[in-house]
Amino acid sequence: MAAACAVLLAGSLIWNVSQYNRNRKLEATYFDLTKDYDSMALRLTEVEDQIAMISLNPNVKMAAMKGMEASPASFATVYWDTISKDVYLVVNNLPKPASDKQYQLWALLNGQPIDMGMVDNDVFIGQKKLLLRMKNASGAQAFAITLEKKGGSEKPTMDSMYVMGSL
Repeated sequence: MAAACAVLLAGSLIWNVSQYNRNRKLEATYFDLTKDYDSMALRLTEVEDQIAMISLNPNVKMAAMKGMEASPASFATVYWDTISKDVYLVVNNLPKPASDKQYQLWALLNGQPIDMGMVDNDVFIGQKKLLLRMKNASGAQAFAITLEKKGGSEKPTMDSMYVMGSL
């Protein structure tokens, strides 16, 4: 009887230790998820505030840029303040570029492309910035994004145009 009690006690101790360790792992995972959730909720609130500020401004025009032949599923949005000339880009859906490539935003005015700046490849890794401040535009009828060599180019590579949209 004493031997049976000792075996049951040993089994109970082993089971309790394993359950304790499992509980600690679950608590650590829950803490990490809670921290990630809080961080993402804060970022979402910041972006919502920025977009609300932009969308409530009657001087802001929006260009919804839809996918072109190079990437039909791609989509991006430009907000252009016609008074301050500020340009903001939201990368909704663009494939991650190769490490030697980079996306470049263009404003189109009377058919001529004007460089509006490069999209940092860090946008496609981890904690990406959702609303990107680009160069100012004094005039634009449309916007487009091309995939260029890292650092950009003076003229857009037309067969690498991923998205385009008119104001």
